[in-house]
Amino acid sequence: MSKSNTQKPKEPDSRLRRPIKNPKASSSKTGQNVNKQNRKIAVSRLLKYYWSQMKGHRLIFLLVSLMIASASALSIYGTTLLGDFIELMTSNQPSKIVTEKAWNVLFILVATIFVVFALWRIAGFITGYFEAKVMKKISKNSYQYLIQHSYDFFTNNFAGSLVKKMGRLFNSYEVIVDLFLFDVIKSTVTLLSVTIVIFYYNIWLGAIVLLMTMASLILHHKIGKYKYVKYDLPFAEMDSKLGASIADAISNVSTIKTFGAEHYEFKKYGKLIEKWRKQAFKTWTFGQILDASLDFVLQSFRVIMLVVSLIMWINGQIEASEFVVIQVFMFQVWDILFFLGRIFRRYYKHTADADEMMEILDSPHQIKDLENATELRIRSGLVEFQNVGFKYGPGQKPVLKNINLRIKSGEKVALVGPSGGGKSTILKVLMRFYDINKGKILIDGQDISNVSQSSLHQSIAMVPQEPILFHRTLLENIRYGRFEASEEEVIAASKMAYCHEFIMSFEKGYQTYVGERGVKLSGGQRQRVAIARAILSNAKILILDEATSSLDSESEKYIQKALENLIRNKTVIVIAHRLSTIMSSDNIIVLKDGEIVEKGAHGDLRNKKGSLYGRLWDTQVGEFITPKIK
Repeated sequence: MSKSNTQKPKEPDSRLRRPIKNPKASSSKTGQNVNKQNRKIAVSRLLKYYWSQMKGHRLIFLLVSLMIASASALSIYGTTLLGDFIELMTSNQPSKIVTEKAWNVLFILVATIFVVFALWRIAGFITGYFEAKVMKKISKNSYQYLIQHSYDFFTNNFAGSLVKKMGRLFNSYEVIVDLFLFDVIKSTVTLLSVTIVIFYYNIWLGAIVLLMTMASLILHHKIGKYKYVKYDLPFAEMDSKLGASIADAISNVSTIKTFGAEHYEFKKYGKLIEKWRKQAFKTWTFGQILDASLDFVLQSFRVIMLVVSLIMWINGQIEASEFVVIQVFMFQVWDILFFLGRIFRRYYKHTADADEMMEILDSPHQIKDLENATELRIRSGLVEFQNVGFKYGPGQKPVLKNINLRIKSGEKVALVGPSGGGKSTILKVLMRFYDINKGKILIDGQDISNVSQSSLHQSIAMVPQEPILFHRTLLENIRYGRFEASEEEVIAASKMAYCHEFIMSFEKGYQTYVGERGVKLSGGQRQRVAIARAILSNAKILILDEATSSLDSESEKYIQKALENLIRNKTVIVIAHRLSTIMSSDNIIVLKDGEIVEKGAHGDLRNKKGSLYGRLWDTQVGEFITPKIK
């Protein structure tokens, strides 16, 4: 989001995000990640979600439904015309009257065929138009909702798995809508029309067809739901795990190759793909058993109906033309009843595919803006922590305890202390990646919990210890600091960060793509690009997480000069791992076990008897400055 635009993004309708009970619950028997109550509502909630996304296209959808229903009914009418042909051909010798009637029937049949053709083709073109529109909307809305989840959400989910889940929700819409329009409507209208026609010919045959149709539909529905819970959901979850494993390995391929661990990863993936194979085999085998069983039953009834119809013709209860038409319809009915089983199973399968993403859309955002959240207005950059306490979850130990800290405008403050002392957590709660459990965090007197997250994040520039870049051009990566910046401003910031020279050494200069996560650049180059991005943002508050740690000595010397210009008249918070880099800080805050145990200037803390900072300094720096005498 641009620095110049701090408007809070609009969230999807809250009715589509009902909180669910225990979204992380899983079953060791089936491997599914939703409880029984959720399974019951999964199908209906998906349809409601898709229907909500079709707002503005519902009339077109209903029009297409009507066109397909009409085409299906006219197809049945065309089949009944065959009976008229047979009756004319078998009841009379060709004559002028019979011939004229035959040509009339043929004309109506041909007209019906072309009307049906036109309805189907027009419906197909219209469906392609509105499906693409709705799928675009689903993709944008689900992406927006996903990306607004909390920092904690993304640390607990595989990126590859999330991508796969979102893609399934997107693609399942097309499959489910096509199933409804081109299969369910057609099959329903055809079955209804055929049943009415057969009732017209013979009430007993019509009753048999009606009972068989109702029994088949109920059976398909029950079996489809059973397969959805027992097989489809576990298979979808296993498929997500497979995608997540591949993405995890690819994103860490350098580590795999560094340790020569290809064989280990092959073996690990082999075990996972074997689990997938077993689940796939169980799912597909169950489907084949259902198809075989249903096909046998339907074929048996087809033979029975053929025998009964033949007996009725022999007894003069139906005409030969009626016999032929009924048998044509019978073949259609049984084919449809068999095909409906696959329709139900495909529907439930794609519902299961979309269900994991629906769980995410149903899960409320952990960190939310207030309805009347204001925009953060930075005047001087005064930061205050007032009695702040924080822990990562219920039952866990506090990570921050009664933190009281005042960072004046333009002050340079360093956070130091043993690992796990709370340094990084202070920055995370300042950025509001997590909400604190007690106390307040103020910026220029404004409680950060009352301002929009976008305006907060845009008011703070951060240079992390290990910057991650987008697989985009260097120009785009640096301009991320301020999207409306001109190319000249980007170049000026790059020069201040001492990265312009190496950028221009590339054949495409600022249009060079840096690779996924910036892998085409060295660690020092990535760090300098991140610093250029922070320079470009010109934020009043800067966070430096050991920003020069990845640079060689020569580069660090230049970067330190650039940082001196960058931090002038700004509030700067530094996480210091190398204490030698923060000796000139205005104030050094020493943290231990989530509490501030010392604060002051380097000289005062260094010379204070028994100070923790003094011990850290001696351990980290002193031994290198004053070698031990053997």
